[in-house]
Parts: sequence; C-alpha cells; structure tokens
Amino acid sequence: MAHLITSHKGADHVESKHAAHWNAGTLGNGCYVLPIGSKLACTMTDSNTLRVLFGVGSVCGYDWEIEGDYEEVDIDNGVPGYNRIDLLVARVETAPAEKVELKVYKGDETTGTPVQPGYVQGDLNDGDTVCEMPICSVRVNGINPQAPEMLAKESIDIMALLEELRDYKSQMQTAGGINAGGIAGAKLAAGAVTNVRLANGAVTADKLAANAVTSAKLDAATRDVLSRCVRRTYADETLLATYHVAATVPASGVYTYSVAADFKNIGLAVAQINESSSSLVCNSCIVSGTSVQIGVCKAADGTAYSGAARIKLLVIGAPKSA
Repeated sequence: MAHLITSHKGADHVESKHAAHWNAGTLGNGCYVLPIGSKLACTMTDSNTLRVLFGVGSVCGYDWEIEGDYEEVDIDNGVPGYNRIDLLVARVETAPAEKVELKVYKGDETTGTPVQPGYVQGDLNDGDTVCEMPICSVRVNGINPQAPEMLAKESIDIMALLEELRDYKSQMQTAGGINAGGIAGAKLAAGAVTNVRLANGAVTADKLAANAVTSAKLDAATRDVLSRCVRRTYADETLLATYHVAATVPASGVYTYSVAADFKNIGLAVAQINESSSSLVCNSCIVSGTSVQIGVCKAADGTAYSGAARIKLLVIGAPKSA
C-alpha cells in the first residue's frame, strides 16, 4: 500500500524506519561518520580508558551521536608477553527496542600476530534487527595499549565536493586556451580519441579551438557527478577523496595512475593539473579497469609533455571493500 510519509493524517503514522530509509538512500545503506564535530575521534586517556569524542554516525540510515563532549569505555588490562586487538563498535538494535550502545569486543590474546575480533554486519533495512558500526581498534602489546586506529568511514561532504567541482570547472574554462567554446562537439564523437592519438602530439592548440567545451556542458557534467554522489544512481558506487599525485609523466605524454588499492572498478574520473603555472593542461582522462590514463600536454602548442607534474584526480567507482 502506498504511504505518503510527509503528510498530516490526524494520527501517528511516521516511524523511525521512514527517516532511516531516506538517510540510507542519500548517504548510503552502510555505516558512516558524518563530517561534523570531532567525528568520533578516539584516544586512550590511560591504560584502561578509551575516550570517544563528540560525533554523529549513521548505521543503515539510523542516526546516532555521542551526547556531550565525549563518552568513555573500559579496555581490559593486557598480559605480559601476549598481544591482542580490541574492537570498539556502535551497536544499533531496532527490536525488541530501538537503542544504541558502545561495545568493546576483546580480542584473543596470542604470542604471535593478533587478529581483530568480528562484529555483526546486519542490514536494518532488510529484516535484520542488529547492525554494528566499527569505530576504532586498539592493539594491546603486553600491558601497553597503543594509539587507537580509526575504522569509521566518513560520509561525503556534499558542499566540499561542490567546491571541488566548481574549481575544476573554472580551471577547465581558463587553462591555456581551453575556454568556453573551445572544442567542437564533432571532434568528441565516440571512438574519436584513442591512446594512440594522445601519444604522438596529435592534440595541438589549434585543434582545441572550435566550439566544444562550453559552460552549459560543464554545468551538465557537474550535475551528473553530484547526482551520482547525492542520489547514488549507482548503488555500489561511492566517491573517494581527491587524489593529489606527484607524477613523472613519460615521453608519451600519458601518465597512468592506479587506484586498485581503493577500487574494484572505476565509473568516472576527472583530472586537472594542480599547480600555479598555466603552462600545462590535461587533455584526456581515460578509465581502464582500476587505472586512469591522464594525457598531459603543453598549453602553448598542445604537444605531449614529459617530466614532473602535480595532478589532482577525482574518482567515482565501486570501492574495493564493497
């Protein structure tokens, strides 16, 4: 039966699950810490006390937070000559009562390499009533606890992403003659740009002057990227933070950068030269598996460039952990 949630019915009809569905559809149906406050940062205040600072989390769309400045949990004493890893999670339950609590899983003690304990990976929007969000782990070497390792994944900061895209758009419109009305649409036909053509100086300044990169097209590209991130058009895609690459471009003018450590495949990538000099521009950004092939040319004449360059890379794709 269809249910108009945002409506007045004269009786209680809106439940927490409805807000969770909306949040999960916006942020993603996973476990995230929001970019606000101290983002659940963790510190050991003594050998037995783990402090979690103020922050807001989302577990399958169910929001929770640390009230006040911080909350503290206990870490058991270690044993001389033995090592272990303890895991701190936020345990969210939807039945029989809705609640959240911080819980520490104590790891097994060993004289070898310790293993992090497991936790409940439920889906509160698909019938499960428990889901646990990893916040941090604490390795205890003998009787000495080490600094916590943060495990909480930060959600997308939409406004920061928008600023990144605006900056990218501005540089694309002004960099070295690639301005509004610069590249003819006909020259961007399917299959028109290949690695071979980008590796021999074929893309020159005089060929970048016939009405293709316009404000309208850049606006449309910006909206498309934001749509993928905010509305999650592709359910298994997410946005990773911008890469800042100190590259050594080979003689071909095409620099290949791998993101295999973070992604299992790439959906979209954009690149720009990240330096004050306007002598260089990115003339291509081609996705291949988990690698991005970035063409770099001289703005003055469009010939392939080789040598040092600083590149900013924005990637959208399926994360390796998904």
